[in-house]
Amino acid sequence: YSWIIRSEASNVDRLAAARELGFQPLKTFRCWNPPEINKNEVKDYKLPVNLKWDSINQTNISLLWNLKKASESPHLRQIVDRTISDLMEQSRENSGILIKNSNQGKQAIFALISREGLYKSQNLELVRNTLWDNSMNKAIPMILSKLSLREWELTLEINNDDAILNQLLKEYGWRDVGEKILLGRSIWKRSTNKTIIKGAKSLGTIIEGFKPQSPPLPSPYIDYHGK
Repeated sequence: YSWIIRSEASNVDRLAAARELGFQPLKTFRCWNPPEINKNEVKDYKLPVNLKWDSINQTNISLLWNLKKASESPHLRQIVDRTISDLMEQSRENSGILIKNSNQGKQAIFALISREGLYKSQNLELVRNTLWDNSMNKAIPMILSKLSLREWELTLEINNDDAILNQLLKEYGWRDVGEKILLGRSIWKRSTNKTIIKGAKSLGTIIEGFKPQSPPLPSPYIDYHGK
């Protein structure tokens, strides 16, 4: 099984304690708070006809699942061990997925996945397609501008290595509030097969059945440590 914790990168003592307990860093997030926006200045943006912002539901959950897997390394997926039903449970207010209709069918461009925060606060992780789609240049600011008007205190978490997306938020006035580190620890238990094969001879019986060509040697010593 695995244990997962999150910690602010500035909390050196907590990170040191986690490392002592065997936790390893898996991913670093850049955290952003929305800019102060005058509600009267917010325009009623409309997405292009081939784009649709939708809440996470049973119809599009498979698109989100593929998007999430593509955004993570195989090692991280193994440690976190998230299932498609886990993503469905994160379908809360403000979460959603941007779907693009094209000749190749429906494709998830990016999504906001909700994580519960403290009272009247919410953390959203922005997950995007590994290939940058130019439609995100306008779609992301449009969707995020509406989130800025919510009464909830919002923190947006983005992969720290995503230079394009972090720069985009900076240009649109979002405030950089530091980094968070995702750490994981796995404990693997070796299962031992205790089934006894009926009719199997003991090692001693097998050795006694041999006819040595020279004087008998001492019985072999087997050092067994359960490995």
